[in-house]
Amino acid sequence: MVHIEQGAIVWQRSSQAELAIFICSGSFEIEGAEFGHEKIVAREGHLIGDFCSLLKDKKLTTTSVKCIKAGDVLRMGREGLRWFVDNNPGVGLALKGKVIIE
Repeated sequence: MVHIEQGAIVWQRSSQAELAIFICSGSFEIEGAEFGHEKIVAREGHLIGDFCSLLKDKKLTTTSVKCIKAGDVLRMGREGLRWFVDNNPGVGLALKGKVIIE
């Protein structure tokens, strides 16, 4: 588990797509073209990541994520996420085209 402080940038649009996070506590603001450049808030229990980039070998993210309320997250790298999806095919279908899983 990793603690992330308020104001910290978790990742920025056009950065390397390297991880997804499961939010255990805190709040995170997500901004990206998928939302019409509006910001949405992810909270405890949400899994967020640039899943299309992570699972399809696209190198860059299409979203930005910022911590707006300090909290704890579980981090899952590209290889860990791929392993999980390969071993749980239904998860891959749920992640298809998504940025946030509620």
